[in-house]
Amino acid sequence: MILTAKDFLLASVLLFLASPSLTVAFAPGRTTGFRTQGRHEALDRGHFVGSCTMVKELSLFDDEGEDVAVGDTADIPSDSASLYEALKTRRDQIDQGIGKRYLSCSKKGPLNVHSDPKCGPYATHNIVGKLEQGQIVTSVGAPLGNWIHHDGGGWSLAKFEGHDALLPIEE
Repeated sequence: MILTAKDFLLASVLLFLASPSLTVAFAPGRTTGFRTQGRHEALDRGHFVGSCTMVKELSLFDDEGEDVAVGDTADIPSDSASLYEALKTRRDQIDQGIGKRYLSCSKKGPLNVHSDPKCGPYATHNIVGKLEQGQIVTSVGAPLGNWIHHDGGGWSLAKFEGHDALLPIEE
């Protein structure tokens, strides 16, 4: 089965290109391999084996060592500058808290979701939703003070009246 790099991503294969000399391919629960200039190397369930200078093809193996997917890396941009910029952008997002997950654990019932954090936590005219106890949300923007902008429809307080209302989930 031949797959493009895009298909690999859709098939839950994470491809991380950190530099021209290091390529890591990983698929949870599978052994992942890569073929480079005639050599074949493998990563066993995510354990790094070696580095290479050029990746021609990615393979996914089942437990018996049979190829279950092969992907040509021709579709992956080889421009180091654009790759560096993409990684730098994602690093900046992580540093800003974008993509961080939170668990709602308000002691006073559902946690309010506000359309605008600047009005304060006691404003009721801008409540656009509520987060139930145990609901998980992901930040979609940089926090504003104690306010978290999340995919639950707006902004919620991380701490309210001395209590953690949104607990960060460490991954």
